[in-house]
Amino acid sequence: MRRLIPIVLALVTGCSSTPEEDAVEQAMGEVVSALRAKDAAKIWQLGDDASKQEVLASLHTLEQAQAQIPMVWGLTCAPDDKACKTSAADEAKQALGGALLAAAGADDAGRGARVISYLVDFAQLSFDDNVMDGLAARDFTFEDGPPRRVIVHTSAGDIFGFVQDANGQWRSLLVRQLVLDQPLISGLLANAEKTTGIADDHRRAWQLVLDPRTPQGAYNVARKMQSARPPDWAGMFALLEPSAQAMLGTALEKARAAQKKIQGHTAKSARGDAYDEGGIALMIAATSDRDLYQRWAATKDFVAPLTTTDEPDHLDGDASTGDVTVVTTTGKKTHLTRDAEGFWRIADTTAPIERALVQPAAKIIDAP
Repeated sequence: MRRLIPIVLALVTGCSSTPEEDAVEQAMGEVVSALRAKDAAKIWQLGDDASKQEVLASLHTLEQAQAQIPMVWGLTCAPDDKACKTSAADEAKQALGGALLAAAGADDAGRGARVISYLVDFAQLSFDDNVMDGLAARDFTFEDGPPRRVIVHTSAGDIFGFVQDANGQWRSLLVRQLVLDQPLISGLLANAEKTTGIADDHRRAWQLVLDPRTPQGAYNVARKMQSARPPDWAGMFALLEPSAQAMLGTALEKARAAQKKIQGHTAKSARGDAYDEGGIALMIAATSDRDLYQRWAATKDFVAPLTTTDEPDHLDGDASTGDVTVVTTTGKKTHLTRDAEGFWRIADTTAPIERALVQPAAKIIDAP
């Protein structure tokens, strides 16, 4: 990314005919002194607030666009072509100001000065005697506001702008000239707008997908089932990770073994209470693993597979690995894995089933 060389500026000399022109000339002298000293922090300090806020907002826009790269990069790449996706991501990062953002660094008080230092090649500025003599202030053009503005025309034909702040101080528009008015910045912001637009379109399309062979589709099917009234827990069973389904089968087997043990030392009339006390009545009543899941869903101890039913926003991770996290528009996450048949399942659902439905029977079986 090429660095910018600003126009040559010079210290204002000569006399002013009004106090207001005097104040502007003094402000201009401070700006040129900062340029001669190659003091980017001072240049930033002397700038008008509106321009400085716009510079920082532009950096945030680029950062937000870069955050969309995982959603839009490599859309033309094959799903398993990691080299293509990596190359596309690197190109996208540079097109969204990767070098500029790296130079800008952290979002702290010195960020604006670092941007100026990156964009301005101070070594190219010239302030010899001829330049100083040729760029003396010539006249002033004031514009009523608010805010009140002034354009300073030098004898060399250069133009400087200043704007009056709420305290009556003249603030330089040089920050705008050195940063915001540059084609480089406008180009990066145009790329950011395009990237965000693609991501928004992609996100809207994602929210309509109901194909469980894609992670977003599986999530959409699951959130549709869970948010239905009443929820479709029978359908949700099919989206549980295979180990969770197997754990439901294990719960039935353990419950039958625990039931047999209780029957061996408990009168028939007291067995119902014993099943309830041991926490296995639910499993004994179930006729299948799917039925058990539905019965568990009707209890107060049920752990829903999704922590949210918000709309999907993007993926964390590479779908080609078979293990990703769907991040919703509110920032909540759902972990999914792909099974052997290519369907995506809701992960991390096995442990709650084991705790609630397997451990009670195991405790009975292991008791002396």
